[in-house]
Amino acid sequence: MHNEGVEKRTRKLKDMVTEMDANWDEMPHPLMRDGVIAETHEEAVELGKEYLYQSYLDEYGGSFEHPYISQEDLQTFEKLAEDHFLVGTPNEIIEQIKDMKSRFALDHLAVRFHHSGMPSETVCNQLELVGEEVIPAFN
Repeated sequence: MHNEGVEKRTRKLKDMVTEMDANWDEMPHPLMRDGVIAETHEEAVELGKEYLYQSYLDEYGGSFEHPYISQEDLQTFEKLAEDHFLVGTPNEIIEQIKDMKSRFALDHLAVRFHHSGMPSETVCNQLELVGEEVIPAFN
């Protein structure tokens, strides 16, 4: 996971805050991510390709453009995931979150685990993994 886009936008935002003479450290620093979590890395990638990647292709793969997603980013699930998704086992997700927190300001994280066409049982399984294994790592 690279998150280079987030780092670049964070630097730009921090410069804007400084120009406005506001206090960067007193501001909230939220981030929204799409994610896929499973018991194994392979299962998470498979779910990501089937539901999350397909949703992005459907939404951004045609003529519609996104300010932070290039057509090059959409070439493979892995390429898109590098800067846009949390993907993996609970331990991998924990490490990805820790990495983000070490690289840029982050004090609120919202992660969407429901993606177009995904069965509700799969969504519930993901939420259970997050609640039982990921969230306690940050308490």
